[in-house]
Amino acid sequence: MHLNGSPLKTGWLGFIITEYSENALALALALALALETNQSIFKIAIAKRISRALIVSFFNRGIFGMARLQFTEEETAARIDALLRADDYGLSHWSSYNGEQVTFTYRFETSKAADFPWTNVGNTTGFTEAEKSAIRSALQEYNKHININFVEDNSSQDAVLSFYKADDLYTDLSVTGGGRGRGSYSGDDWDGAAVFNANRDLSSQSEFDLVLHEIGHTLGLKHPGDYDRGGNNPAGPFLPADEDNERWTVMSYNPDPSTDIEPDRLKFYDIMALQQFWGTNNGNQDSAQNVMRFYNTKTETHFYTANADERDQVLAYLEDYIFEGNMFDTNATAESGIAVYRFLNQSTGTHFYTAAEAERDSVLENLPSYLFEGVAYHAYETADAGETALFRFYNTQNGTHFYTASEAERDYVINTLGHLNYEGVAYYVDMA
Repeated sequence: MHLNGSPLKTGWLGFIITEYSENALALALALALALETNQSIFKIAIAKRISRALIVSFFNRGIFGMARLQFTEEETAARIDALLRADDYGLSHWSSYNGEQVTFTYRFETSKAADFPWTNVGNTTGFTEAEKSAIRSALQEYNKHININFVEDNSSQDAVLSFYKADDLYTDLSVTGGGRGRGSYSGDDWDGAAVFNANRDLSSQSEFDLVLHEIGHTLGLKHPGDYDRGGNNPAGPFLPADEDNERWTVMSYNPDPSTDIEPDRLKFYDIMALQQFWGTNNGNQDSAQNVMRFYNTKTETHFYTANADERDQVLAYLEDYIFEGNMFDTNATAESGIAVYRFLNQSTGTHFYTAAEAERDSVLENLPSYLFEGVAYHAYETADAGETALFRFYNTQNGTHFYTASEAERDYVINTLGHLNYEGVAYYVDMA
């Protein structure tokens, strides 16, 4: 297809305009964007005539959860408001946030600091090294999604976030709990603290959701329901009862009804609220090549890109792609690593990635619907310097592949999603 002598490039996301086919302005914008970019941007196919008006589609999953919700803009805002303490903060985002990444120091406390925020907490204790490692991992999960760089500094008396363990969380109440957390600001200064019950082993995988939950409080999230143990929960809005569970947010007290596995990562509503308040980690902050992940709500598959311009185009124009953050990095180059090749499956609008030249050649020879898009990024063939394995799965339901560098996510898929066949290690990368 040519317009004014310019080829309309295909590939990239296999973007299908369905909801805009009655909107000439939106269609013209997409066409103009496709012509102006030097990337392989849009493959446009007008599949059906649907006008969604103000309807926005959201899914809660990386690969987790299958239920689809359709929200108006007002309903979307209500989900965010259900997790942000508007009475305390009253802001659409932190007053000092200007689009740039901020650095928050944190420290592990062994005694109560002068600014310890609670008067009814018992004696403090220390953390084991394994527990510290769990908290660091949880902070990395937050960093994937929001524009905060967390730096450990146990020598500083002015750390932004402070972590404690104590033998009694409510000395004046006949209640117990796993932890407490809070965050607040004065002017440009943010201050957050979390205290965990000394009888909890935070290094246990079963307690990781507790760590995520309390860190959420230190960064401004509240409970989405009216059930605060200490009686201090702010007023609503709260989530609808059927959404007030860990399928949608780690801040809920109610388990995910679809699984008996505790969450090991932030959920969709958490990410929406946190990014509203702190901004999105778009992967611009380090020297490594960032590989970012989107969830395509139309195809129920994932899209990966190491191209910042491509990422920005998706964020700006493709509302059906949910940004899941910087999933992994790679410091590999053409000289030090191996090429990872990308194909667009023109039949499904999904992408396939391989670092095996034999597999690349087989696809080129035998699968004419796969459009070769070249080298996506470089990775490692072996883990000589402690690199991280990237695991590959084959989806038997739709013929696509899923990739993850998270061992926890890999194990969840293997144990829970039977239609995803584990194919082993694809290649090696660096952790984000």
